[in-house]
Amino acid sequence: MGTCEVKARKGLIRVSSEVVGGVIARVSITGDFMVIPEDKVFELEESLVNIRFDRGEVSGVVRRVLQGSSLVGCSEEDFVDAIMCSGEGNAA
Repeated sequence: MGTCEVKARKGLIRVSSEVVGGVIARVSITGDFMVIPEDKVFELEESLVNIRFDRGEVSGVVRRVLQGSSLVGCSEEDFVDAIMCSGEGNAA
């Protein structure tokens, strides 16, 4: 499992992930960021499992899941950066 923390404008996004065979096997997103509604973070974690560890694919999932959500002090790109950073050390 790789872990990465990204400092957003107002908060910290911490992502732990496991990448197996170029595919995201597990992901956990925590931190002191604010996403409304909160359950979008759980939906994002579930939606990322079994997709290719590729910035374009990850970005597409993040944008689709968080569309219409309120992000306070952070951006979709902050989430993408944290996810990609967490998986870089364990991508095989």
